[in-house]
Amino acid sequence: MSDMVRAAGVMITAVSGRVLLLKRADTGQWSFPFGHVEAGETAMEAAKRECFEEVGYLCGSLVPHTRRIKDGVDAQTFAHMAEEEFVPKLNGEHSAHCWIMPEDAIDV
Repeated sequence: MSDMVRAAGVMITAVSGRVLLLKRADTGQWSFPFGHVEAGETAMEAAKRECFEEVGYLCGSLVPHTRRIKDGVDAQTFAHMAEEEFVPKLNGEHSAHCWIMPEDAIDV
């Protein structure tokens, strides 16, 4: 399990019920702010760091949401409730963003 890649991210939900999705610039896939857990970092610390790096948003409290271990990747997603929808400051890893109701995400 030592060669396991660890990753973490944040599902940001606004009070409207819509979640923030980001479109990756390299693959065109939509995802939450997500990335690798660095040495000495907890998954929660990584999720907060990745969120700030990728969208310029400081998450306050996070709640564990899902964890998936598959194909050598241990990925943990945390949930965060934002007071309102905001315009992310994308850092170049993503080419677009959208706020979408979870049930509509299958179409993105």
